[in-house]
Amino acid sequence: MPPYTHTGPVTCDQAFDSSSLKGKTAIVTGGANGLGEAYVRALVAAGLNVCIGDLDAAKGQALEAELPGTKYIPCNAAIWDDQVRLFQAAKSLSPSGRISYVVANAGIHRPDEVFQYAGDDQEPQKPDLSIINVNIHGPLYTAKLAAHYFISQNGQTPSPEQEDTCLVLIGSGAAFLDCPRAPQYCASKWAMRGIMHSLRRTAHYYGSRVNLISPWYVKTKILSEEDFAHVTKVGVQFAEAEDAGQCLLRILSDTSINGHSLFVTARKWASRGYMDLDLEDYPGNALVGEIQEEQMWSAPVSAGLFVIGSTAGCPTSRRVALVGLAADCSYRAAFSSAEETRRELITMVNAASEVFERRFNVSLGIRNLTISDGDCPETGSQSTPWNVGCGSGDLDWRLQQFSSWRGAQDDSNAYWTLMTNCPTGNVVGVSLVGELCSPNRGANVVVRTSNQWQVFAHESGHIFGAIHDCESSACASQGQCCPLSRSTCDAGGQYIMNPSSTSQQTDFSPCTVGNICSLMGSDQVRTDCLVSANAAPTTITSGECGDGIVETGEECDCGDNCDGNACCNGETCRFVDGAVCDDAAGSCCTECQFANTSTICRPSTGACDVQETCTGHSSDCPADRHVSDGQSCGNSSSLFCASGECTSRDLQCRDRLNGLGTDVSSCDDTSCQLSCSVDFGSGSYCRSMRQYVLDGTPCRGGLCHSGRCQNSEDSSRDSSSWIDRHRPLFIGVVAGVGGGLLLGVLIAILCACCRRRTPVTKGRLAEAPSAFSGSSPPPYWMQGRA
Repeated sequence: MPPYTHTGPVTCDQAFDSSSLKGKTAIVTGGANGLGEAYVRALVAAGLNVCIGDLDAAKGQALEAELPGTKYIPCNAAIWDDQVRLFQAAKSLSPSGRISYVVANAGIHRPDEVFQYAGDDQEPQKPDLSIINVNIHGPLYTAKLAAHYFISQNGQTPSPEQEDTCLVLIGSGAAFLDCPRAPQYCASKWAMRGIMHSLRRTAHYYGSRVNLISPWYVKTKILSEEDFAHVTKVGVQFAEAEDAGQCLLRILSDTSINGHSLFVTARKWASRGYMDLDLEDYPGNALVGEIQEEQMWSAPVSAGLFVIGSTAGCPTSRRVALVGLAADCSYRAAFSSAEETRRELITMVNAASEVFERRFNVSLGIRNLTISDGDCPETGSQSTPWNVGCGSGDLDWRLQQFSSWRGAQDDSNAYWTLMTNCPTGNVVGVSLVGELCSPNRGANVVVRTSNQWQVFAHESGHIFGAIHDCESSACASQGQCCPLSRSTCDAGGQYIMNPSSTSQQTDFSPCTVGNICSLMGSDQVRTDCLVSANAAPTTITSGECGDGIVETGEECDCGDNCDGNACCNGETCRFVDGAVCDDAAGSCCTECQFANTSTICRPSTGACDVQETCTGHSSDCPADRHVSDGQSCGNSSSLFCASGECTSRDLQCRDRLNGLGTDVSSCDDTSCQLSCSVDFGSGSYCRSMRQYVLDGTPCRGGLCHSGRCQNSEDSSRDSSSWIDRHRPLFIGVVAGVGGGLLLGVLIAILCACCRRRTPVTKGRLAEAPSAFSGSSPPPYWMQGRA
């Protein structure tokens, strides 16, 4: 999902349509009295089901009896278990089993003891900080549970078609003002602004929203007559509780409202009783905007929240992605000879490689090239099922055939590309997304066009995990796309990852750079197949100076980035006088000399990973070494080392399901296929994740490697599926949930939650029509689930 961008102040004086909210389910903490009751009544009037959490049982039960579609649950918001029960009840109340909206309203206000003076002869007394406990701890519990349920419903790779989810925090006008003699209360309401700021970008990343409502003085039954009289006596005009309810409905109805604070105020200041003060993004303050940008750049890459233009996470020394190419009969028939076909493909890859090297520090090299005969067979052979004429199938069919064929190849290529001359309508490319270094699925299909290298670069970008750049239609529909900048959505069709392709697109957008680098740096896209540019990898163009790959006969190769290189002569691919290495090509090269043996070139990432230092006689960092697989680690007997990580099967499940919490666990400790159990409140259900556990995970007396249990007591058993070994449980689940409906929901949730290391999305590329064709622009090809 693209990063959060500020959309400007909300226009609050216009009418809005809340009909889209009907039938959905919401939670309101502290919902039995005061403003909480106003929020509940507004939601019910709009047709929502509402779960009310409150300590006032009498009032809560009365609201449940009065308002259809409501359920009262006793709840102290400062107690975690109470809120857990509240969310479980809301899920049961929901006809769809989904929780769409959460309002964190619970809070208290009481006399503050911070300035209470006991007298000169008294020792200071520890103050009662219950306001902080309820007003800050409670909303944080609510935020945690809301994130849990929203992510479990949407997955970590949300699609544009998913249902909206939104957390609304309740602050106060005190969060914008000085309020004498109420430090705890004011601090707690300022904290709501801080929590909203800290959540909004991450929530947006997962396809959700977070907003804040900050009410002014409101006359409710919670306010005593004495306090009401005092405030009105000095001329203060109150806000209306009903306006607060309408403010909430506006936020929920408009999915473009994210990261905003709406101020519920007296109508003398706002015609509808609420307004956007537009203070959350410091409009017009370029300095604060610059500081904010640097703050985002300094965020850890492991967070997975990429920053537009940031190269953090991309290789620091040049790497090479070895590519396999196959040209089918239709593509070969477009050329006079196989040699002409070969030259065309080399030119295509070299052009794309220049951009990849410049932006990601990764060169593309052709390791394998298969060119078919120009005469198309009527049916594909068993060895090359993809080699058929244009009438045999569309691009999706060709991708399926080619991906299956690619999975049978015994190589370590980064990915394979099928070249064809068979477009499907105006679609000229299709790719699996995020499948770099995936030996079973890393494949795409590219159609021959006049701007062929741009199409190849686009589909290769998808392999590296890139999504499409934003265009106006996607911006208007809140589609999943990469914006031009943090303030502008439409990228204007300038860049390679635009949904339609032209010859003018010669670079990746800053957003794509940040996206791909973040994915590589956070291990959400595999990079273990990328080889050092100094390792002399064998390609079909070996010995060609200037391709950015150091091959036999070359000392260095700075490719197209030789300007300012003090170590390598780009014309001869030889070191300059006195140089023994190239700083740009090795992490153990400093000022054209080998780094000393005390230089750390790869820090330890944890208890199971060994720190590597330079050898003093090579520019490459030594091979990555790990603690032996299966060895105990950490402070728990259940933790073990596997592939350099201190992990367990439970942790692997939580990692794959995006850290949903302690109610995610492994439900099979023998197979090399990961199987996870998720507690959805009404029971735990076990599901195979369709991916292997980490290499090195213990299994029946052995260790898993590439999905097989090696050196085990009975390795032959590993070929049986998890379902076969647990068939009674599996059939029992299916039979016990009403025709499999609940199991279907469970499967959909779990599949949607899998890490992007094994995504199932596809990216399609449309060819831009001629400017003189008179045809309408091509549709925006949304990523569709396979």
